[in-house]
Amino acid sequence: MATQRERQSAGSGYVFLRGQIYWCQYHDHGRRVRVSTGKTRERAAKAFLTAKLADLNKGRRHAGADRVTFDDLETLVLAHYRDNFPRSLARTEYALANLRGYFRSQKALDLDLAAYNRERTKEGAKPATRVRELAVLRQAFALAVENKLLADIPAMPSITVNNARTGYFERANLDALLVELPEPLRAPTTFCYLTGWRMAGEVLSLRWSQVDLVGGFVRLEPNTTKNDDGREFPIHALPELHTLLIQQRERTPTNCEWVFHRGGRRIKNMRTAWKNASQRANLAGKLPHDFRRTAVRNLLRSGVSEDVAQKLVGHKTNAMLMRYAIVSGPDLAEGVAKLARATAVPASAVPSGAEIGDFSHNSSHSGEVASTMEN
Repeated sequence: MATQRERQSAGSGYVFLRGQIYWCQYHDHGRRVRVSTGKTRERAAKAFLTAKLADLNKGRRHAGADRVTFDDLETLVLAHYRDNFPRSLARTEYALANLRGYFRSQKALDLDLAAYNRERTKEGAKPATRVRELAVLRQAFALAVENKLLADIPAMPSITVNNARTGYFERANLDALLVELPEPLRAPTTFCYLTGWRMAGEVLSLRWSQVDLVGGFVRLEPNTTKNDDGREFPIHALPELHTLLIQQRERTPTNCEWVFHRGGRRIKNMRTAWKNASQRANLAGKLPHDFRRTAVRNLLRSGVSEDVAQKLVGHKTNAMLMRYAIVSGPDLAEGVAKLARATAVPASAVPSGAEIGDFSHNSSHSGEVASTMEN
């Protein structure tokens, strides 16, 4: 009988050594099964057991699982996002459009996810895009399992994403961009630069009911932000922001609820205007999201604590805040300058040229004395 040390857990079974050959044990519908792996190495025996368990689990399907199609999965996940995460519905529909092109009407159990990932890679789909698409599909499978349509969720291809951006705006960049932007878009762009709030989901959708010019706050209500947390930004403490909102209030029609608008009508997006303006300003490649990194950097540069910066900009965790804390060349130079000031030797402590000469002379004389004493 195998000892506890000889048993190595592997899923719902384990491998153990019998003589020089590893055997494995697992359960099939309550029946204990022991078979020889034919392997003399533990790693190979575990791989054998893993394959056995995978084959076994393939047969554990709910009745009717073979009739479940991609279309059924799509229906489940769309209803889920529509009812629970409406703000993510547009991105989900976009991901499903690509998935549908490959998997329409195919059986859920037959979807070749690895082949899909390879084809999307050949098409030039970025890693982050493929991750989002497969995440939507995984959610669909999870819903099918929850609804007793399928027994398990298939393994998803592993995709490495390295898309951390490092863009930020200097004040001169902002000024150059504002000159090229249409007048209605200059105020929301400046607002984003000053606050670090998200352009599309938070700034362009801002209503006057969220702005308190007397109390000196602009607020985002809970469940209206990306992380669902409420947020507020003091405006009296930042004169440029206070002035911007007062001027925006003056140019807003009485019956308009939107803070930023085109002639009283809500600005739904500014992608084309942004792209054209950034190209004319020699800032091609810059994104509105770069204002978030800029705001974090400016706050930390100004001595604001990380906790306060996190609350103002709206990061869920300190780790995410620090991911946005871009350190530029001037930041590094300023840091070294501070080091120089902190470690500088007072002028009074630096010996003059004459003192250095006297010291050299005295050192030589001391050496002669020491030599005489030794003799």
